[in-house]
Amino acid sequence: MSYEKGFNHGYLIEKYQPKFAKAIGKEMGSLKEYSEGFNAGRAEYEKEKAKTKLSAKENPLKSTLKDKQQLKTSYKSKDKGLEK
Repeated sequence: MSYEKGFNHGYLIEKYQPKFAKAIGKEMGSLKEYSEGFNAGRAEYEKEKAKTKLSAKENPLKSTLKDKQQLKTSYKSKDKGLEK
């Protein structure tokens, strides 16, 4: 198995089942390339998760305001389509 597959699997399993990913990561001795990718994928997910939490703490309303702006924009474009 390749490093890339291991990375992708590690990232996804860490995202949805972190305890399971940790256990698997420790037990993959014979699949060196895959294991390295798997653990790198886990680490990447953790970095992204921490970055998301940090940006939310800096300005918790930022994502809410952005979501509201996107909703307003989508409603406006739908309304314009109805006027035709």
